[in-house]
Amino acid sequence: MIVFVFIGLAMAYAVIMLGLIWVAIPKFQARKTHATKQ
Repeated sequence: MIVFVFIGLAMAYAVIMLGLIWVAIPKFQARKTHATKQ
């Protein structure tokens, strides 16, 4: 049972990290293009 809990936490952590990366990359690209436009 403990193994399943550990796997669940690992999957949740991976999903959160992917979500943060998915959100951070477009913001970084938008900021970069905005800086080049100015």
